Order: sequence, then C-alpha cells, then structure tokens
Amino acid sequence: VRNYIDAIFLPSSSEVTRWVKSVPIKINIFTWRARRDCLPTRANLIHRGVNVDSVLCSICLLEEEDVQHVLFLCQLAQAVLQRVCRWWDLKWKQWGLFFDWNLWFSTIRLKSKVKSLLEGVFSVAWWSIWVFLNRVVDF
Repeated sequence: VRNYIDAIFLPSSSEVTRWVKSVPIKINIFTWRARRDCLPTRANLIHRGVNVDSVLCSICLLEEEDVQHVLFLCQLAQAVLQRVCRWWDLKWKQWGLFFDWNLWFSTIRLKSKVKSLLEGVFSVAWWSIWVFLNRVVDF
C-alpha cells in the first residue's frame, strides 16, 4: 500500500534535485515540488479525487490549471518571466515545461555564482506566481 501511495503522490523523476542557496528553503521545496508536478493545481486535485468547481486556471480562466500552465504558459507567468529575462538582459523564450527551461538555462553563459542567483530569481518568480494564484482562489 505504501508503494502505491508513494507512486501517486511522489512520482519518480530522473531529474537531479536542485537547491539554490540564495533563496529560502520554502522556495526550494516549492520549486522541487513544482518540478515533480506535486503542487495542488486544479488538475492534480481532480486527479486525486478532490471535487473542484472548475479545472480552468484561476488567473486567466482559459486553460486547464496544471503546473506547466500556471508557471510557464499562463499570460501572467509569461509576463513575469519576460520581465525577469529583460531585467537580466537575456533573450526570453517561451517555455512549456521545466525540461524546456532547463535546456535554455544550460545555454546561458554566466559565472556559476551569478547563474545560481539567476536560478534563484526564477524560483522566486515561480513561487510568487503560485502565491498570487492562491490569493485569487481564496477571494
């Protein structure tokens, strides 16, 4: 039974766990959960048998609310991520998955400490989008 429950709530991942020392642990844990698709999005709640009023994104009401949509594809997420790229003088690219973002991030040529800070900025941006989404849902 334990293995069955773990398989549902903790899907395995071949991706290496990434911890950014420059951000609070709660943001690292959030990003780790997001990368593993373990956030309580509406799509995940329905998959777990929770009754929700709609599967649509609480922010844009246009697409299914899953991790990829909320953190990469929603209009709000794209606006935030574009601004992060502009702030860091990087060419923005639309990502649909963490895999796409990882590929893009691996091509950036910065000193390792600066690159780690940039990864922290993205983690904080994703966390902020998630916090905003949950505030929208609560009201």
